[in-house]
Order: sequence, then C-alpha cells, then structure tokens
Amino acid sequence: FVRPVHKLTLRIGIAVATAIVGGLVACQTTEQQTNPGALPQTHTDATPRLNASTYVAHGHLLEQQGRLEQAAEQYRQALQLTPDLPAARNRLGITLNKLGQHAEASAEFRAALARQPDAAHLYNNLGFSLYLEGKYEEARKGFHQYMEKFPQTDLSDNAQFWIGESHYLENNYEK
Repeated sequence: FVRPVHKLTLRIGIAVATAIVGGLVACQTTEQQTNPGALPQTHTDATPRLNASTYVAHGHLLEQQGRLEQAAEQYRQALQLTPDLPAARNRLGITLNKLGQHAEASAEFRAALARQPDAAHLYNNLGFSLYLEGKYEEARKGFHQYMEKFPQTDLSDNAQFWIGESHYLENNYEK
C-alpha cells in the first residue's frame, strides 16, 4: 500500500530528484557514463559527500522507475549512514513488499515504528505487510491498533477494509 501523495510533497520530491539528477549528470565520471544515473562510487575533492537523504531520494527515483532491487540497495545505503532513519526504513519496506519479500518488509516497518511510534502510515504499512505475509490475525491486530491510535485519518477506512478482507480470506464471514 502506498499512501496518497499531496501536490506539495510531489512538487518537492520532483524538485529534489531534479536537483540530484542534474547534479549527478554534471559530475559524471567515466564509470558513470557506462551506467547513467548511478551515484559516484569514488570521491574526489570536487565530489560532494553523499548523505542518507541523497540515498533515499535516489532510491525513490529508482523505485518510481521500477528498478526495485537498485532502489532497495539505495535505501540500505541510507540506513548504513543513518540507521534510525524512519523514511528510509519505510521506503525500504514498501520496496521489499513490491519485491515479494514481505517478512523483511514487516521487519523494516517494525524498526521504523520503534523510532517513530506516532507515524500513522507506518502502522498501516505494517498491517498491510503482515496481510501480504498471510499473517491475517497479526495484520488485524495492527490495523486495530492503527484505528485506535488514529481513528480520524484518511487511512482509517482503508484499515477497516483490510480487516474485513483478512476475515474473508479465512472464510470467517461472521466478522
């Protein structure tokens, strides 16, 4: 599940991606000319140091291009630099779910929640990841927890839907 993107967030994301890509194109090395869009692997005095946010932005760009394995690697690079970065863990979890690696995705969402326990979208993403794992009871608990903590959000109806859907898949029509 991917939450809806607000227009301002989308504009900021596009601006960041454009700035990153523009900067990377301007400072490409011979090794990058054979792999366009790759982040520099070697550093010179003229090469800006990459930070975790740069890796997350590049990962998100790769994810949008459908290059999921490469995106996951960028998110992992971000987490090597900043292990407690919830945004990187969230995007990594979403990407891992897209790759069918649901147990790993759930672990990333749990780690992000440990760092950012008031982030509504992380509860929703964890519940959906558990649903994809086939852990319907755990998923329902996660969605119920989400609805208790965040009863009036845009994703409340979504959580209720997945609770019902998980009951349906278990042939539990009474619930």
